[in-house]
Amino acid sequence: MVFNTLSHSEFVSLPAIDIEEELPIGTMIIDFRKQFNLFNLKSYRCLLQTENNYFHIQSNQQCQLTTRTRIDRETLCTSSCELCNITLKIEIVLSQNTSVFLLPIRILDINDNLAYFKYKEYIINVTEHVQLGTNIPLDSIKAIDHDCDPIHYELYYLNNSLIRDDDYFPFKLQQLINHTNQLNLIVQQDIDREQQNQYRLKLQANENSQ
Repeated sequence: MVFNTLSHSEFVSLPAIDIEEELPIGTMIIDFRKQFNLFNLKSYRCLLQTENNYFHIQSNQQCQLTTRTRIDRETLCTSSCELCNITLKIEIVLSQNTSVFLLPIRILDINDNLAYFKYKEYIINVTEHVQLGTNIPLDSIKAIDHDCDPIHYELYYLNNSLIRDDDYFPFKLQQLINHTNQLNLIVQQDIDREQQNQYRLKLQANENSQ
């Protein structure tokens, strides 16, 4: 790396560094002494010009960029599945000149949040004797997961006092794997209100499944 004296409006961009969120406090991200081969120089300082709560350089002589606190990607970047970047301005001061570098840091998502439903129970109204194959959209039922992991849904028939025939399961779950992750119930058998006026189904959201 060649150092040049730069004006305040000129910066040299460094290659981006990828790190995971929730790293322990004090984790070293980069050692600028190795990056710029400063070990043989008698005088040098490394300064972090960007004010932030996430990274710092504890010692100007050690020139090591470390984490200052645990980084929660979902707090830092509200749209969790888009790129989450922090760009730091680093000043390297030598005896003869000063250079300023821009260091992009990409914060990668880890699976640190569980998927959950907003409500414990949902009520879906269905007309009896609807045509077989009818789609019943479950637009109001969506699992919430602040991570970027895909969610796979599974449907279970609850075996309790409301169920008179364990083998009678008139619905099938359809999940459209796209940007909407649409859920539908498909009517597979005739629904007769006089025979049974309600069904209790359990919808389970699983992470990291396709």
